Amino acid sequence: MARILRAPLARADLLAIWTYIANESSPAIADTFLARLHGALEVVASAPYSGRERSEFDGSPRSLVVRPYVIFYEPLVDGDGKAIWRVLHGARKMEDLLRNPGRFE
Repeated sequence: MARILRAPLARADLLAIWTYIANESSPAIADTFLARLHGALEVVASAPYSGRERSEFDGSPRSLVVRPYVIFYEPLVDGDGKAIWRVLHGARKMEDLLRNPGRFE
């Protein structure tokens, strides 16, 4: 099974997304959306070079859209999964927020 590692900021992003959706809609809807995000990660983790190349950012991450969010990641060096940098709303100014986190858990 392919691995999925998350930077601390990516973990915080996922918690913030869940909290926002739970407050605006319901915890059940937040759970459903996070399951959708995690499902998308698991499907593409086995194909680490899938997604869009994002050479405009340092470190050249790749991205995957799960509307309205964009998941930024890089393939693991051993090719056995992905390291998630951030999960950001597509309307945000990515240039100010996206940096190679350098550490994943």
